[in-house]
Amino acid sequence: MYLPDFDYYMPDSLAEACEALARFGSKAKVLSGGTDIISKMKSGLLSPEILVSLKKLDELTKIEYVAGKGVVIGARATHNDLVNSSLLNEKYLSISEAAHHMAANQIRNIGTVGGNLCNAVPSADLPPILIALGATIKLVGSNGERTMLLEEFFLGPVKTL
Repeated sequence: MYLPDFDYYMPDSLAEACEALARFGSKAKVLSGGTDIISKMKSGLLSPEILVSLKKLDELTKIEYVAGKGVVIGARATHNDLVNSSLLNEKYLSISEAAHHMAANQIRNIGTVGGNLCNAVPSADLPPILIALGATIKLVGSNGERTMLLEEFFLGPVKTL
């Protein structure tokens, strides 16, 4: 199976990515790790005209402690970033352990937290742990940003806000 034709856009900032997604609308999809979107495109289940890559947005790969918020995990952090994070291994071992038992090592090297959450697949490994810990999610778009409980982000199988 081959990938359908598409345009590839790689913004330099989060603001630029949000602007691009607003401008391209339903023609565009976000690409981060690509483990799910690429396979869906190859199998014909998805055919976006434009992929907006988050590859240059290094601020989304961080796993850090923020006073008053707790541990903040960026959407582009890979599953193996979670496994190898000394911060998570010290404070939230359950997150590291869940990530360690996900998929094959090759997938953990490229699959991202954001992709795992946004796919909203009921069998996903991270959402139950994060919801049990009371995690919040920050949604960012061209109209600004908002933070909500992760459990409110999921509307049903394969459906999110």
